[in-house]
Amino acid sequence: MKKLVMATACIGTLGLGVTGAALASGGVSSHQQGDTLSIEEAKEAAQKQYPGTVTEVERETDDGSLFYEIEMVGDEYEYELEIHANTGEVHLDEKEKRESSDDYSNGFTVSMEEAKQIAVDEVGGVIEEIERDKDDGLTYYEIELNTDKGEAEVEVDGHTGDVIEVSYDD
Repeated sequence: MKKLVMATACIGTLGLGVTGAALASGGVSSHQQGDTLSIEEAKEAAQKQYPGTVTEVERETDDGSLFYEIEMVGDEYEYELEIHANTGEVHLDEKEKRESSDDYSNGFTVSMEEAKQIAVDEVGGVIEEIERDKDDGLTYYEIELNTDKGEAEVEVDGHTGDVIEVSYDD
């Protein structure tokens, strides 16, 4: 009887080890290329569940899974959300009562989609993060992209659509 229990335990342990090795090496994966949500789809998923204006979107990888971290401003609350790029599952990380009366839609006549296209046209690459910002009365988008030249940051005027600044990380 002891031998049977030991043999079963050894086989179970071996099976778990092989499965873990396959997962670690990428041999077994539930993710198919092309199954991920786009930034726009992630924004739409967030806005379906929480009212407000998206002020920041950032692509993040955690333990091999792709997520979007989204910040939103509503009439009464500010939200921080995490959206799984493969499943579309929306998770509320933080909900905070607004203290400021800043209206993030004021001063932005250029949409986030237009700003993204302007940045891609300017430097190429893949957008990693986009954020609406206000500084000294200027409303602008700050967009980070991975390009052939490295990580680029493009600032786009939220009113005119003009490129304010382009910088690259060394």
